[in-house]
Amino acid sequence: MQFYKDYKERAEEEKRKNIKLKTQKLQKTSIREVEKTIRNKLGLLLPGEIEVIIPPPSPSPTPAIIPPIPVYQQWWNIFFKTPQ
Repeated sequence: MQFYKDYKERAEEEKRKNIKLKTQKLQKTSIREVEKTIRNKLGLLLPGEIEVIIPPPSPSPTPAIIPPIPVYQQWWNIFFKTPQ
């Protein structure tokens, strides 16, 4: 009985995959999708369209991280009045 259930589940899964793949195929072969893909790859515009080019953001400077003074050094500075 388990064999039947496993077989049935796999068959249903394959049917779902098949439907998904058929849908993707239809989407990829539609005239609008083909035209959009060609225009995007070749950088073409329709009449009346305006191309907007956005430059990549420049990296922001990272602040310098000053390592904290160890506790023993802080005590040393307190007792012997040395500058940090």
